[in-house]
Amino acid sequence: MGLVAISLIDFIVRASRASTEVGIGFLEAFGEYVAEKLKDERYASLQDLYEAHENGDTGLAKLESKPIAMEDGVFVLKECPYREVLMEYKGLRGELPNIFQKITEEYNAAKKAYAPIVSPFCIMHRKVRELYAQKATCGDKRVKLHQIACRSVVDPKKIEVNETNARQYCPDMERLKCVMKLGYCCYAIA
Repeated sequence: MGLVAISLIDFIVRASRASTEVGIGFLEAFGEYVAEKLKDERYASLQDLYEAHENGDTGLAKLESKPIAMEDGVFVLKECPYREVLMEYKGLRGELPNIFQKITEEYNAAKKAYAPIVSPFCIMHRKVRELYAQKATCGDKRVKLHQIACRSVVDPKKIEVNETNARQYCPDMERLKCVMKLGYCCYAIA
């Protein structure tokens, strides 16, 4: 994994030299590439989807990891899907590139109201989820994924919350804070 981690992060750095927008574009394109592998999924109801997702049987759960169900439709990942890559790179190189912070800050400045991130890898992850939602249906409706909160692998005290989604899907903010001390990514499927 070491060479892959270094290569991927180094490529993000090289792509971002032109501008952070180029780096963000690369991350979104890479997310699209990963999501191409997902197959269409059909469920009779949202409850059927929730059960399949909680059991780790959806394409998304197979990519990310088996989530923990917080309540109907609200899920938490115990581990960040990109944790290994980030920690291995950090272990081999000592620290993450400065451009990572700049990408995160610029992305949040433009999109924080609806999609705050804690790492550039969140951009790729969000794209995968967005495209998964286009491939999953319940009855005759496409599902929607709503990011609620995410926590940084590198700085575990750093948590970003989408306040609107949190109020709608997880109104007990104290419970959400407790969950995010243990989890890395909280989202709703509707």
